[in-house]
Amino acid sequence: MKNETTLSALGLMCRLIIGGIFLYAGFLKLTAPPEEFAAAIEAYKIIPPSMAIWVAHAASWSEIYLGMFLVAGFFTRLSSMALGSMLAFFMLALTSTLLRKIKLLDCGCFGSGGGRTAPSAILEDIVLLLITIMAFRYGDRLLAIDTWINKSPKESK
Repeated sequence: MKNETTLSALGLMCRLIIGGIFLYAGFLKLTAPPEEFAAAIEAYKIIPPSMAIWVAHAASWSEIYLGMFLVAGFFTRLSSMALGSMLAFFMLALTSTLLRKIKLLDCGCFGSGGGRTAPSAILEDIVLLLITIMAFRYGDRLLAIDTWINKSPKESK
């Protein structure tokens, strides 16, 4: 029983950390001119420059909504899986710049001006991915909307 309580608290903590980080990152990108984040996206040379502004908007709003869902514990597993997928994609994109010897001035993770290099951003993303896995595994147990939605009528009496 004590172990379950510990895992539930760990899941909540991981859920709040990851959700909060993505909320913050999305907020910084949405409050800055979208061209700044689009320029960071263009620097990766993965998508055509004409799509960068659209990707910038989509990524920023996805971070906001998925971060809110995770903090609230709403669609916890789906939200953490989507955020984990985003982190995996970010790591692949950063690794591709290293392999192609593209010098990034900034990874764009938290809008412009963060000054993160690709290797440091990859290490951060690995840690965040591990925390996201814990949120996926245990985050729907404590103070999550999911637990209230999934309760059967007999349990609520």
